[in-house]
Amino acid sequence: MTIALHNHVRREGLSIRTEANSTTCLADQGGGGGMSKSDAHDARQLALREIDPLDGQQFVSEADAYEAVRPLKEKRLDRLIESLTISLLTAHPARGNALIQMLRRDLKVDVRKLWCPDAAWLAGYKKCQLAHLIGELRGAAYIHAAQQAKKSELVENLAKLFADAAGEKLDDKELAGRVNRWLPENLRELTAAEQADRAEAA
Repeated sequence: MTIALHNHVRREGLSIRTEANSTTCLADQGGGGGMSKSDAHDARQLALREIDPLDGQQFVSEADAYEAVRPLKEKRLDRLIESLTISLLTAHPARGNALIQMLRRDLKVDVRKLWCPDAAWLAGYKKCQLAHLIGELRGAAYIHAAQQAKKSELVENLAKLFADAAGEKLDDKELAGRVNRWLPENLRELTAAEQADRAEAA
């Protein structure tokens, strides 16, 4: 919360206006080129509704919000602060973010245990990106054939590949491991060079 509120911090991984949090919006909507609808996100939203005295209200003045929150017991207030802080976290949809990666590491979050790329998410990629992804997973020899296929076929093939790998249906265990470890660029661990570039740009 300190990082989110401090005026000396240049924020890329936190969003004070939670309604504009791109990660939350994509998890709410599901598909459409964003992350698929998240069970973890839904569970957190349900838990928040159970403890949030402002649930169901679109806009509340600061004074009314204070009156609603003031009588909460300390334990419930701590849970509310914790849940609202999670809502501040966001990630740039196209590139990595050092804070998100640090939190993922420190909190031991395995994104691929909670989410698997599906057809709705893959459809947000351009055809050339899908062909590159096939090459990344299966090897460079597959790229040329992928470039000749229709985008819909690439989406379908990749969605099946991810589903089969997650369901332990692939005979090639090395390929299955590679597919199950794959993450989009914005969620991958930043290299030392990338971290240096981010620091220099800041």
